[in-house]
Amino acid sequence: MTPEARRIAHRALELFGAAVEPDAAVVHVLALWKDPSGPLRVLRIDADAPRSATDRFVLGLARARADALLTSGAILAAEPELRLEIGGTGEERAELKAWRREVMGSTQPLFGGVMTRNANLDLDHPFFEKGERTAIYTTSEAAAALEARAEERGIALLPRATPNAADAIVALREHFGARAVGIELGAGASRPLYGEAPEMPGAAGLDELWLSLYEEPALPRERTSDAFFTLAQLEEMFPASSTPVVSNEESGRWSVRRMRRRGA
Repeated sequence: MTPEARRIAHRALELFGAAVEPDAAVVHVLALWKDPSGPLRVLRIDADAPRSATDRFVLGLARARADALLTSGAILAAEPELRLEIGGTGEERAELKAWRREVMGSTQPLFGGVMTRNANLDLDHPFFEKGERTAIYTTSEAAAALEARAEERGIALLPRATPNAADAIVALREHFGARAVGIELGAGASRPLYGEAPEMPGAAGLDELWLSLYEEPALPRERTSDAFFTLAQLEEMFPASSTPVVSNEESGRWSVRRMRRRGA
């Protein structure tokens, strides 16, 4: 293993208490605020959101382990510079790519899917600049409206009469030949994946949650959006959880944990 890949493997081990190994897991990466008075809340994505270098690393690691990424049209609208690429900056990105090749055994590019019902989705968004490496999972009606523009850009359309997140994972796996899937969806779109059973026969649910918690006791309400589950509920759903690792950053106190349905 090269020194670059070894550094990523070592940091992942420090954060999660166990190695991240090649598998076909569906992993949701999520940053939430630990509201002292109630459920966890999704951090609103904008220029004023609290930042964490550790959370950024975890997001980059999740992308580096995945064959395909599933996000949403709402997230693309909130993040106009979001790109389909391994995260991190400069040296960290190069190290993540080395780890992807040497530890995950992947020489394939990252594929990306966008789940949306928006027939006017912006196909000039930077996420779609890879063209044939991207797909839109949507309603049959929206697909018909998007067809001409998507074809021009080489973007695949995956229409369904009744789209849902669990089936979107199946569709991405089938279309791109992907095994490991990374989920970058907000609370509302991802919540159905947290049930005891997937929404339809043959569909996929979540195997893991890589959770970053912003633990400062006070945060203006405008910095958060949807309420999510409580931490106790998540611990019940994902009983194999790593010990939280705390980091004190410029924005305040954060913790990171890897939560799994089953132990390693």
